[in-house]
Amino acid sequence: MNDHKKIALNFLPIEPQNFEFTVYRKLMINNEQRPCEDVFKSSLPNEKKNEPWPKYWVSFTQKEDYEEFLVNTKTNNYLTREYLFQQLVMNIKEHIPERLERNEEKFYKRRIFFKLEEFDIGKQVIWLDPFYLKKTSTFGFLIDFCFISNDDSSHSKERQKLSLNLDSSYRSNKNFHQEKLYKIKNFIDIFLEKLNPISDNTDLNLRISNKFSCINSSTLSNKIYSFDNMKTNNSQFQGIKEYGPYQKSNINIHYHFIFKEENIDLGRDLLRALNGETFKQTFPGMEKMFHIKLGKDNVSKIIINSYNKSEIDKAIESINKSGYENNIATFIFPEKDSDFYYNLKNVFLNSGVLTQGVHIETLKNTSGLKWSISSIALQLFSKSGGVPWRLKPSNENCLIIGIGKAHHLKKDNGRTLVEKYFAYSVLTDSSGKYVSMDVLSSEKDENNYLNSLQANLKKIVEDYKDKYQKITLHIPFKIQLRELDAIKKTIINIDSEKEFVVIKIDDQSKYFGYNIDVNSFVPYESTLLELSQNEYLLWTEGLNYHNKKVIKRYSNPLHIEFYYSNKNLLSQSEKNLYLQDIMNLSGASWRGFNAKKLPISMFYPKIISRFIKEFSTRNLTEINFQDLPPWFL
Repeated sequence: MNDHKKIALNFLPIEPQNFEFTVYRKLMINNEQRPCEDVFKSSLPNEKKNEPWPKYWVSFTQKEDYEEFLVNTKTNNYLTREYLFQQLVMNIKEHIPERLERNEEKFYKRRIFFKLEEFDIGKQVIWLDPFYLKKTSTFGFLIDFCFISNDDSSHSKERQKLSLNLDSSYRSNKNFHQEKLYKIKNFIDIFLEKLNPISDNTDLNLRISNKFSCINSSTLSNKIYSFDNMKTNNSQFQGIKEYGPYQKSNINIHYHFIFKEENIDLGRDLLRALNGETFKQTFPGMEKMFHIKLGKDNVSKIIINSYNKSEIDKAIESINKSGYENNIATFIFPEKDSDFYYNLKNVFLNSGVLTQGVHIETLKNTSGLKWSISSIALQLFSKSGGVPWRLKPSNENCLIIGIGKAHHLKKDNGRTLVEKYFAYSVLTDSSGKYVSMDVLSSEKDENNYLNSLQANLKKIVEDYKDKYQKITLHIPFKIQLRELDAIKKTIINIDSEKEFVVIKIDDQSKYFGYNIDVNSFVPYESTLLELSQNEYLLWTEGLNYHNKKVIKRYSNPLHIEFYYSNKNLLSQSEKNLYLQDIMNLSGASWRGFNAKKLPISMFYPKIISRFIKEFSTRNLTEINFQDLPPWFL
């Protein structure tokens, strides 16, 4: 790791940091219900200094039978954050009530939204979230820009433009960091001074700073990819082009192209592009890149009349009658027809036939096809049994278990309930090798689900613990506490001297950062920022050290937390090995040459969750995922 530039974290500290404020408290009796709306639970000290702090009901306004108590900012960090939240909300209501869009008061999040601009489909807002930055032992507010939609049009181009993800021409917004920072600075310049000081105590003069906290960052190593004969390169595409794939496919695949009669020319266009006849400069062809030649011997067409279930059944029947042992179906269909896509995917998977979908719109857009054809070819090659590349691992011989969930939800009297619990694992190793996918639990009762989750996770670990030196679990932040406890207990109770580590990873966190030393404000790829002893931000995408040109809208940093280790306390150098593996696995996806946002231990489960959800929504047959190649690419 190397020292690098300072990163401006999206955090505004308060001034001063050390002060006192008054609360009113009443001792809780066992697990009594909250007596009224404007009180909350908090642990506070009492006269018994050597005992754990008891829990009190706490209010910021005087109440009958509540005692007055003076609190310091360091007494209870959560209480101080609550105080900052309440003070800011009151100040907004007094000075700029028209800008208060809404505020969230959940036990894990206290967030205030300020309206900037309103549109027919939603609002551009700035949010502030009281926060304690452990790295610097500093209180303040996280701040960021977002777009709140009025409906479910989350993927509409107009919403993506107003979210700044797309530019005015509806292309990937290369100026995302600059434009977002401009929105935040504009809010600070215009509105923050109207709110400062935020405390009702005039002697305190408690203010929110107008400058981000800047924190020293470091950098992890660049990803190194391995290809044929263990030749290496920093680029997946150039490496395969120069040396060939890590492992050729040794399976004789027959490729079925499925489309309507009216799209036969698009089918021919796709085949020509895959063979490298159309875009020779950007993709030289399947044969030159992957040693697979597509021709009369291994390609045939199936004509369908419409995009419905009966035509899907006819297509799979045609393939089953063809006599070929190993088949992949590439179907051409309109982007809007998602029902056809998920029905076909489900039916074909149940028949053991892998599929590759290509949108009609993609084939008609020559400039788009020019850049997407290499990814289509990569997915076909990977589904054909080939291995495009591996990565030079940080932890040698380490199994990585990515855990995902796809619970079936239902609405009941305005509440969202779980109708069926479903969890699964995607196994890879630290070189990016895809090992398997296994169902961990599928139950209607939560207790049965958790018991099954523990039993099956234990079985996986027992099956693989003698094959690997270390075992790491990558789990999403959104996983529930009871699920997290079940996973932790499973690992604790396994009798082994192997090193086990559980790491939480989030790509949709509240953290963001800016590189203040470049005009684009984009951090470099592999930048690492420490938030606390066990929490980090990692930029898996960003500027290239040899070329600072911004080529697209780069993804948010990953929020990473070391949750558990059977070694008790990992050293920083040991943590760096696991962080480097996460960085490496962000380049292991076989879905595309430039898919670097998430490690595959998180990315593959995310894709699978979408399929399971869509299959369930349409009441389609449950899939036996075990022993299938990476069908989800």
